[in-house]
Amino acid sequence: MNKQQREDLERTNELLTRIWGTVIKNKYMNKPNPDEITIDQIEDHQGRIQKAIKLLGRNIQYIGEKPAKYGTNKMYKVKNLENSKQFVKMPGFFDVIKLIHNTLFPIHFENQHDMDTLCYENLLEMKSENVLYVYWNEKEFDIVRTTNTDIRIYLRASLEIRMKHIMKSLVEHYFHSYFHNRIEEYLGLKEGSIKKDDHFTPQIRNFAAHGHRFSLDKYYGKNGFLEEYAHFRDYFQALIDQMTSFQTIIDNAGGHAAVVEKFRKDIIASLLKKAPLNAFSTPPEPKQYHVTTIDDQYRNQYLNAFILKNAHYLNYDVLYADDKEILYIDRNGRCSHADDTPFTPDQDELDIISKTRKD
Repeated sequence: MNKQQREDLERTNELLTRIWGTVIKNKYMNKPNPDEITIDQIEDHQGRIQKAIKLLGRNIQYIGEKPAKYGTNKMYKVKNLENSKQFVKMPGFFDVIKLIHNTLFPIHFENQHDMDTLCYENLLEMKSENVLYVYWNEKEFDIVRTTNTDIRIYLRASLEIRMKHIMKSLVEHYFHSYFHNRIEEYLGLKEGSIKKDDHFTPQIRNFAAHGHRFSLDKYYGKNGFLEEYAHFRDYFQALIDQMTSFQTIIDNAGGHAAVVEKFRKDIIASLLKKAPLNAFSTPPEPKQYHVTTIDDQYRNQYLNAFILKNAHYLNYDVLYADDKEILYIDRNGRCSHADDTPFTPDQDELDIISKTRKD
């Protein structure tokens, strides 16, 4: 097979996938005569139409013209649909917690259908090869149809993990949002005791950076380098002592894992308790609706109706039997697989420590 033959074969397969996919979409939309398509649905580039017709050969048949909004459309009947099985491709779905979390948040659903079909894919927006796969393997999918143009699908084999990821996202996002307040409560600490700053960076002068610093007074005098370094030594020792004391408080409360478990169970109990109240509340007018706080999001009527319908999934043992890792959620409320960058000491600093210890 020469280069031109390979290109023609690839182009033919592309055209076949397109026209058969169009027929299947017509079927799902319950269109009359679904196997009849326009010339533009075969090829919308005027300069390539004749070549496309030639490549498709007996897989299409010209059947005349039909009135259109502007003039008429040349119509073709698509044949040999059963041969489309060779061009199918499994569609992809959001089935990992990171993607499901980021689809769920921020919560701003304005109808129950959107909440109930969270992460479902719109069948009519799928690529032709994916639509063909669905058609020939319908039993693998949960298909939710509200109108002929609103058809949403999800892989049946992933429905349970989807549900768990949605519920777990609700718990973990709440954990993230109210972490400081609740941990202080559980540990019996004064409100505001736990700082919320992500990082702090001490600015420490280098005694040997400049010639003008080379004096006994600047090294050892008042506000000199020795005083500066001694201050930071004491400061970091105080931080170590503070962290040690904090750990003692955590240990007395049962340890990190026990505190996290209690927090999660309390969140689950609260969501289940509030769901009936919020699910039957009067939703705000769509034009006035806007998310202002996390509390607003968790009060969403359609979210809470979803919780009520699927309450058996909102269970600590169901959600955390296999994985108790705390979900990473950043300051913007987005989930990713990234985690805090672990501490890596500077080699120059290690060299100074090593040399000092040897001396």
